[in-house]
Amino acid sequence: MSLHLLEDVLGWIAVLTGSIIMHFFDIPIIDPILSLGIALFILINVYKNLKETIQIVMQGVPENTNVKEVEQRLLSYPEIVAVHDIHIWSMDGEYTIMTAHIVVQDKETFTALDPLKKKIRKDLKEFHVEHVTLEFENVGNHCGVVDV
Repeated sequence: MSLHLLEDVLGWIAVLTGSIIMHFFDIPIIDPILSLGIALFILINVYKNLKETIQIVMQGVPENTNVKEVEQRLLSYPEIVAVHDIHIWSMDGEYTIMTAHIVVQDKETFTALDPLKKKIRKDLKEFHVEHVTLEFENVGNHCGVVDV
């Protein structure tokens, strides 16, 4: 929204400047030069916005998130044996979502998963991950995506 307003203001300033210059001097080329300057400014910003939009639509990993660092953080928990099928993407460029399969060593850990889930969610805020979906699995009884 603010970029659109900035483009409008620049257009008005260019028209005003161009008209003042042409009123006092016979330089008709000033109008196309100012128009090309505004068009170039708009095209540069369109490129930046289009690049960001394609990243969101293609569900790419946000620039401020490193999947390997997230995986290493998850593996630092003593209860977690392995992590796989990690997907991190953004819905709108600000709200980051993650899904992952978490393999734990023993079945007793399943009864105490709530504190672990809360701890993981809290730690992932550091990576700007706002929404986390975790699937917990036991060693030997997993989803079949990888052998653990």
